[in-house]
Amino acid sequence: MLAFKRPKEGFSVSFVVPDYVASSDIEYSWRLERHDRDWSPFGAAHEAVYRDVPPGRYVLHIRYRNDVFNSETRSISIPVHIIPLWYQTTAFTLFLTLIGIAAAAGLVYASRRILRNNLLVRRLLASPGELSQTALLPETEEVDAGAGLGGKEGGVTTGVREGQGLIVVCTTREQVEFVRRIVALIEGNIRDENLGAAMLADRMNMSLRHFYRKFKECSRVSISELILHIRMKKAAALLLEGRLSIFDVMVDVGISSRSYFHKEFVDRFGMTPKLYRETAGSGLNL
Repeated sequence: MLAFKRPKEGFSVSFVVPDYVASSDIEYSWRLERHDRDWSPFGAAHEAVYRDVPPGRYVLHIRYRNDVFNSETRSISIPVHIIPLWYQTTAFTLFLTLIGIAAAAGLVYASRRILRNNLLVRRLLASPGELSQTALLPETEEVDAGAGLGGKEGGVTTGVREGQGLIVVCTTREQVEFVRRIVALIEGNIRDENLGAAMLADRMNMSLRHFYRKFKECSRVSISELILHIRMKKAAALLLEGRLSIFDVMVDVGISSRSYFHKEFVDRFGMTPKLYRETAGSGLNL
């Protein structure tokens, strides 16, 4: 048997029939079984050359004839083994298959674990200006998030909702507490026009860079957008109470520009602050 270890580089097999009388008249033809369809044409060449033969086991058939004395052909057969490279072996292919199956199983397990253990808050700000304590379990049962978020094993998901989507999504209890602290600080300092990331980071004893990094991990919006979100909900609540003028409502939520307040309010509620207050707002949602 002939064995070759570098299939991409190809291989060659030389052969000759010892005929001391008419060696120059001998013609050869060959075929590599499982690779060649037909025999090569008879000729004086006595070397079979192959390139890019896939790894495997083959049989090289060689036939020869002497046209001077006898046109009858004779043949010999030589087993050939093209040894695969390490990454072409069955063992390596099986290893990659097992790795793929394990990775897929891990993704499925992780996805099911998240779906099974997550708590999805329906509204962290369920009513304007009020911190929500309502959460939604995967079974769609409404529970008190004050107890549920702190005591359930596994991961949690909670967030601040705007319209039909969550703008802040937390997947760990640490993130939940982080966002709750931010919301509490925003509500407690909502009248301050300078309320922003720098003030919040300082109140939470964090560097501004660290604060931004932690907030970005769980937020789809900037901190200024979250502050504006809470300010607008607070303004809507005060307008519905009807005790304060629109100017006083602006002051209470830390906005001094009437045109800016009017624009943001209309963008969110689809009507002016005056019309909002005059309309029965019991069915309105942010």
